[in-house]
Amino acid sequence: MNALVVYDSAFGNTELVAQAIGHALGPLGEVEVVRVGVVQRAHLAGLSLLVVGSPTQKFRPLPAILSWLKGIPGRGLDGVKVA
Repeated sequence: MNALVVYDSAFGNTELVAQAIGHALGPLGEVEVVRVGVVQRAHLAGLSLLVVGSPTQKFRPLPAILSWLKGIPGRGLDGVKVA
Protein backbone atom coordinates (compact mmCIF):
# COMPACT_ATOMS: atom_id res chain seq x y z
CA MET A 1 0.00 0.00 0.00
CA ASN A 2 1.19 3.49 -0.86
CA ALA A 3 -0.44 6.04 1.46
CA LEU A 4 -0.29 9.81 1.79
CA VAL A 5 -1.45 11.76 4.83
CA VAL A 6 -1.99 15.45 4.03
CA TYR A 7 -2.76 17.83 6.86
CA ASP A 8 -2.90 21.44 7.95
CA SER A 9 -2.57 22.48 11.55
CA ALA A 10 -3.19 25.77 13.34
CA PHE A 11 -1.70 24.94 16.75
CA GLY A 12 0.06 21.61 16.15
CA ASN A 13 -2.66 19.25 17.35
CA THR A 14 -3.76 18.13 13.87
CA GLU A 15 -0.11 17.58 12.96
CA LEU A 16 0.24 15.22 15.93
CA VAL A 17 -2.84 13.29 14.80
CA ALA A 18 -1.53 13.13 11.21
CA GLN A 19 1.83 11.78 12.43
CA ALA A 20 0.03 9.17 14.56
CA ILE A 21 -2.05 8.06 11.57
CA GLY A 22 1.08 7.83 9.44
CA HIS A 23 2.82 5.81 12.14
CA ALA A 24 -0.16 3.44 12.43
CA LEU A 25 -0.25 2.92 8.66
CA GLY A 26 3.52 2.39 8.45
CA PRO A 27 3.51 -1.40 8.85
CA LEU A 28 1.07 -1.70 5.93
CA GLY A 29 3.35 -0.13 3.33
CA GLU A 30 4.96 3.11 2.24
CA VAL A 31 3.47 6.13 4.02
CA GLU A 32 4.28 9.81 3.69
CA VAL A 33 2.94 12.50 6.03
CA VAL A 34 3.05 15.95 4.41
CA ARG A 35 1.80 19.41 5.42
CA VAL A 36 -0.56 20.83 2.77
CA GLY A 37 1.83 23.66 1.82
CA VAL A 38 4.54 21.16 0.88
CA VAL A 39 2.52 18.49 -0.95
CA GLN A 40 2.87 18.39 -4.75
CA ARG A 41 0.92 16.64 -7.50
CA ALA A 42 3.69 14.07 -7.79
CA HIS A 43 2.72 12.86 -4.32
CA LEU A 44 -0.60 11.62 -5.76
CA ALA A 45 1.03 9.28 -8.28
CA GLY A 46 0.55 5.61 -7.46
CA LEU A 47 -1.45 6.17 -4.29
CA SER A 48 -3.76 3.56 -2.87
CA LEU A 49 -4.84 5.63 0.16
CA LEU A 50 -5.14 9.38 0.78
CA VAL A 51 -5.95 10.70 4.27
CA VAL A 52 -6.67 14.43 4.62
CA GLY A 53 -6.95 16.24 7.93
CA SER A 54 -7.57 19.80 9.04
CA PRO A 55 -8.86 21.66 12.04
CA THR A 56 -12.03 23.60 11.45
CA GLN A 57 -12.78 27.29 11.60
CA LYS A 58 -16.35 28.49 11.16
CA PHE A 59 -17.39 24.84 10.61
CA ARG A 60 -15.07 24.44 7.59
CA PRO A 61 -11.55 23.07 7.04
CA LEU A 62 -8.75 25.62 6.88
CA PRO A 63 -8.51 27.50 3.55
CA ALA A 64 -5.23 25.84 2.52
CA ILE A 65 -6.81 22.37 2.66
CA LEU A 66 -9.90 23.50 0.75
CA SER A 67 -7.76 25.11 -1.93
CA TRP A 68 -5.59 22.03 -2.29
CA LEU A 69 -8.59 19.71 -2.54
CA LYS A 70 -10.16 21.92 -5.22
CA GLY A 71 -6.89 21.78 -7.17
CA ILE A 72 -6.94 17.99 -7.54
CA PRO A 73 -7.74 17.30 -11.19
CA GLY A 74 -11.03 15.64 -12.08
CA ARG A 75 -10.67 11.87 -11.78
CA GLY A 76 -7.26 12.51 -10.20
CA LEU A 77 -8.11 10.11 -7.40
CA ASP A 78 -9.63 7.29 -9.43
CA GLY A 79 -8.97 4.01 -7.64
CA VAL A 80 -7.65 5.76 -4.51
CA LYS A 81 -9.37 5.21 -1.17
CA VAL A 82 -9.84 8.53 0.60
CA ALA A 83 -10.48 9.40 4.23
